[in-house]
Amino acid sequence: MDLFDFFTSTVIPLRKDLEVNAIAGGLPVVDSYRMPSTAEYSSDDTVDVIDVHFICIGVKKALAEPYKERFNKLISNPPFYALIEKGTTFIELGNLLGSEMAALYMLALGKHYGFCDLILPADLGLEGDEADIAASEGSVIMVKKAPEVPEESDE
Repeated sequence: MDLFDFFTSTVIPLRKDLEVNAIAGGLPVVDSYRMPSTAEYSSDDTVDVIDVHFICIGVKKALAEPYKERFNKLISNPPFYALIEKGTTFIELGNLLGSEMAALYMLALGKHYGFCDLILPADLGLEGDEADIAASEGSVIMVKKAPEVPEESDE
C-alpha cells in the first residue's frame, strides 16, 4: 500500500460547522465544503476527530491502528525525521509529499497516534482572519512529541 492509499483508507476530511462569512444581497454567505461535517462524527467513538485549523480530519481508529508502527517508522527516518524533529509546517510537508491535503492527513495521524503534537494558530492566541492568514502562511505545525519522563518516586 502506498502512502496515498494509506491516507485515503484511514482518514476522512471533515468540514467544520458552517460559519457565516458575509452577507450578500441579504443572504448569508458560508463556506460549504463537499465533505461530511464534524457534527456527523462528534459522538462516533470509532473516529478520532483532529482539528487542523482549516478543516478537521477524522482518523478511522480501527483501520489506522494496524499501521501505527509503520507510520512511526516513516516519520522516524529521512526525509521526515529532520523536519518533524525541528517542527514542520503543513506547507513544508505538502511540498515533500506533493499535496498539502496529504500533509494535513499526516499531521492528523501523527497526533492521533501520539507521536506528534500540533500547534495551531489558536494555540498562539490568534483568532478569526488573523488566524486564517497565519495558517495559510504555515502556522499549522507538527512537532515530535517529547517522550514522557516517569516521575521519580520518593520511596
